[in-house]
Amino acid sequence: MLVSLGQRRSTAYGPSTHLRRQRKTHFGDIETFDTAGLGGGIQLRSKVDRETYSENLMFVSITRLILYVRDVAVLKSFYRAHFDLPLTEEIEDEWAVLKAGEIEIALHRVGEPYRNRASAPNSSNSKIVFSLQSGLPELREKLVKAGVPMRDLKRYDGFPYLMCDGEDPEGNVFQLSQAD
Repeated sequence: MLVSLGQRRSTAYGPSTHLRRQRKTHFGDIETFDTAGLGGGIQLRSKVDRETYSENLMFVSITRLILYVRDVAVLKSFYRAHFDLPLTEEIEDEWAVLKAGEIEIALHRVGEPYRNRASAPNSSNSKIVFSLQSGLPELREKLVKAGVPMRDLKRYDGFPYLMCDGEDPEGNVFQLSQAD
């Protein structure tokens, strides 16, 4: 497999680097490329390769994230109050679905054996990221005033985003992110 670093260019998300890979598969020569972790694409060398590849490729997308929670009502109220997410489905105290842009956040009450166990703080290995067009510092301050545990604003060199993390009432970590 050949890996080479492509040229830098600007995208809607800021400057990016294209990483190109060329490889042989049973579909023929395939060139894949990734735009700084923003997904990528596939270029096939010939029409026959493209037709064969597309017939054998299943396209998927993420439409819903399910969080197993102890108290559906508390988290539903939290995300609706602080992020103005509309409720699209509900089974009272068991299930709630909130629309968050192109993805839904579903709150599913944990099973009976797990409801009375002590919860470990920050035991999740995932993070929900909310992207904002503007106003991140103001939203963070509003959340802090409402008693939501929030971390400091942060930036990383070469990463054109202002960010901060917070926790919902059950300790699930979320991030607010705003492009420069």
